[in-house]
Amino acid sequence: MATTTELLQQRFREATEQADAIRAQSATIRAQRDVLAVQAQALEAQMDGLAAQVRAIEAPLFDLDNERGQINRALNGKTG
Repeated sequence: MATTTELLQQRFREATEQADAIRAQSATIRAQRDVLAVQAQALEAQMDGLAAQVRAIEAPLFDLDNERGQINRALNGKTG
């Protein structure tokens, strides 16, 4: 008859085999996900750069919109 230690060791080996089999099944999908994550990070960096350019270009809009609002109020909305 097997001892408790032997049974636990056997179950540990079985559980390890099961875990390895599960990891083998997901390895390809995990690799694909990792490639997409790298691509997403590259796109994020490009988007950040473009957003900075947009902010720089549109920075004068705040003052222009304030000025237009003041003029609109001064003309009681008759800007046409």
